[in-house]
Amino acid sequence: MSDKDIEAKQDASQAELLSTEKLHELLRKLDMDGPEMTKLEREAEAERSAVHEFWSTQPVPQTADTVSREGEVHAPLAPEQIRTEPYALPSETMEWCVVDVCDAQQMRELYVLLTENYVEDSDAMFRFNYSAEFLNWALMPPGFEPQWHVGVRDSAGQLIAFISGIPMDIMVRDTTMRMADINYLCLHKSLRGKRMAPLLIKEVTR
Repeated sequence: MSDKDIEAKQDASQAELLSTEKLHELLRKLDMDGPEMTKLEREAEAERSAVHEFWSTQPVPQTADTVSREGEVHAPLAPEQIRTEPYALPSETMEWCVVDVCDAQQMRELYVLLTENYVEDSDAMFRFNYSAEFLNWALMPPGFEPQWHVGVRDSAGQLIAFISGIPMDIMVRDTTMRMADINYLCLHKSLRGKRMAPLLIKEVTR
């Protein structure tokens, strides 16, 4: 083998060694930094670090929590521990009311409120449209509590907010518990951003 051939072979070996070192360096970097997160992983990470002005104040597991035990959030309150006065509304022109879903006129008001203001997509193109007959069925199961159909009216008497509760027997493991199913939380669009949702939830649970 000539000196020229030996020199070419050494150059090739050195180039291969450099390529191997670069590959190892790249692998070490990947191991150190971790693989690039997928879109779902980035969204999950953002959700874990997000601060939710409403849900962070509620008795529910937070996104960063690790649930280590199961059971009730707090023991049932004795009647004397329950607030007797309604919560204050943000305006003197508003007042609490009980929506009588057995009354055709009030059911019509509720239907209009939900049809025009209830859950919709971000482009405001699609919205739930429950019929009055369906609402009658959903809000008046056997043993329903009329006072759990809580509304807010403005100074003109218009229904501008609503939240409902119906009693339910829920089985948790081997125990059947009497609970309230809260649903149909709805605010007129003019009330969005005024912190009314937490107030409605507190009032119906009172």
